[in-house]
Amino acid sequence: MSKTKIIYCLDSDTEYLKLIVKFIESSPYEVKCFEKKEPFFEALNSNYPDCILLGLDKGDDSMTHFLKKRLNDKVLRSIPIIAISEEKGRSVVSEVMTYEVFDYLVKPINSYLLIMALRKLFHETKDKVVKFPDETNSVVLFPAEIQLNKDKTFTLYSSVKITKTESFNLQVPALTASVEQEKSFLCERPSTFSKTENNFVTSFTIRDKKGASTAAAQPTPKKPQSKPRVIHLDDDVDFHILIKKIVEDKLNYIYESFDNCKEMLLASKQTPPSAYIVDLNLHEGAGVGYTVVKALRNTIAGNTPILILSGSNNPSEITYGLEIGADDYLTKPVDVKLFMTKMMQLIEHTSPTGETQKTQNKDNTGTIEIPLKAQTMDEGYIYFQSPYFILKETRFSIKSRLVQDIFSVEEMVFVTHDCNLDIATSTYTIKAIAKDSNEQYFAQMRKEFILHCNCHWIWCICGIFPWQRTNGFGKWIIF
Repeated sequence: MSKTKIIYCLDSDTEYLKLIVKFIESSPYEVKCFEKKEPFFEALNSNYPDCILLGLDKGDDSMTHFLKKRLNDKVLRSIPIIAISEEKGRSVVSEVMTYEVFDYLVKPINSYLLIMALRKLFHETKDKVVKFPDETNSVVLFPAEIQLNKDKTFTLYSSVKITKTESFNLQVPALTASVEQEKSFLCERPSTFSKTENNFVTSFTIRDKKGASTAAAQPTPKKPQSKPRVIHLDDDVDFHILIKKIVEDKLNYIYESFDNCKEMLLASKQTPPSAYIVDLNLHEGAGVGYTVVKALRNTIAGNTPILILSGSNNPSEITYGLEIGADDYLTKPVDVKLFMTKMMQLIEHTSPTGETQKTQNKDNTGTIEIPLKAQTMDEGYIYFQSPYFILKETRFSIKSRLVQDIFSVEEMVFVTHDCNLDIATSTYTIKAIAKDSNEQYFAQMRKEFILHCNCHWIWCICGIFPWQRTNGFGKWIIF
């Protein structure tokens, strides 16, 4: 078999390198393995591969520095990289993905996932996707914890970021029993990320049957408050002028701008603002804004809202910004009306008292029900459309006819592999894989996938339009 693609693999684990060779030896790819960095970099100087499998050793930051420097080299940047590591924490995976790697796989490597990633990379399965245009929303349950507050409101801790003031369903036995099995709840303000809980925090009240909130009818009189103060970090002085005009003239807030990270952080410590606006690419370097957001969320800001305002609309960068603690993300050039709406929503619906402290209660656990719609599937993953942002590595239970037809079970647990914003529809695409993704799982996925792909090609050979089949959960269309 002639080898059409050259793959470099760098990893300090000799046994792992032997395993990679075994996985790829029967494929049309030639793999060159490197146990040490020096021979790897020497090989890169003399010949460029079609792909790099880059092992990221725990505690070794040298490869992370390589990924950063690669972004400033046009040639190296054009070589796709699949990162492979034992680390599967949300923050680690998200940070690596911002360096424009093609995919991130966790050890121990599943041979099927690796080969599938390479095939996708080399466009060998580019158009082979099963779509579900008529699939209805599935019943999807995410783990959650609930806390009852003194003002008769509730606080929700979950991996789901609720960005709109709207209703949703919960299943918490201790809670629903106290409200006569009522399961409809009203979100009071958008979710904020809690570093201490490593989850999103959402304030909500119970809705009665008429749709009204059951929170205290007599609100506590509010003390007169001074104008909200907004701190803006951006190295574009002209952009300062634009945002200043909007914030001061239209929103009637106090505005303060900085083009230097240290000065902005110092001012924040001295007098905490009502909200932050942060650009990602500053004089100090590309992506420095991420570090600023982390510093604010972890040490200074508490639950003070942070809005990222950047010229990048890269879905992975948007996802990473939200995961490290930003409350929202807007792209330049800024839409004035949208910007004003976001700022008012973030400031007026955020408590200035800092992070909510969760009380320990063994009876406050339950699930939050989120509507997810299956969009497509390939040989390993199912892709769902969601109105909400979901953290990576979140487990969720799904009940749908789709799961029954593919796996012959009523309910199945999946894990979010990735969650990216679809800018065109303002919804999120969740890439999910079964929690127990063993060989039997991949065999069932591949069987279903190949069945429909083969039928598609048979109809095409006969000169008929692309094949469609109606079954219990909608039409399947193969592209």
